[in-house]
Amino acid sequence: ETSLIAKLSPKKLELNYEERRLFDQFTEAVEVDRLFLHPTFCQKNIAEKLGVSEYKIRLLLDKAYDMKFSEFANYRKTYFLLNEMRKNPQWQRYSYIAIARKLGYLSANSFYLNFKKISGVTPKEYFEMES
Repeated sequence: ETSLIAKLSPKKLELNYEERRLFDQFTEAVEVDRLFLHPTFCQKNIAEKLGVSEYKIRLLLDKAYDMKFSEFANYRKTYFLLNEMRKNPQWQRYSYIAIARKLGYLSANSFYLNFKKISGVTPKEYFEMES
């Protein structure tokens, strides 16, 4: 989890004034509205919501997080899941399909593969280690 936090910690000081303003708008939309949990969360939709080009979103994420939009989305979903699992034991009873849906994945397979890529273990292995 420490590596997740590090990966999701922005390099905000490296952003200029305009980039910081866009970063704050992006963060509010993503975090407050929890857009990252919606199946329609994509670079195009967030760019439209913020009234900027996809290119600006791509540059912002590259500069602030050193990652692509899809990576950011998957890291954010994984971080959210791990927090929810700790705060709310009910999440441990959900099937992988239900978890995938709650995280906005269109398939359980996408959730499974992205979780393994980020954590290095399968969801089942991770949750068994945590119990």
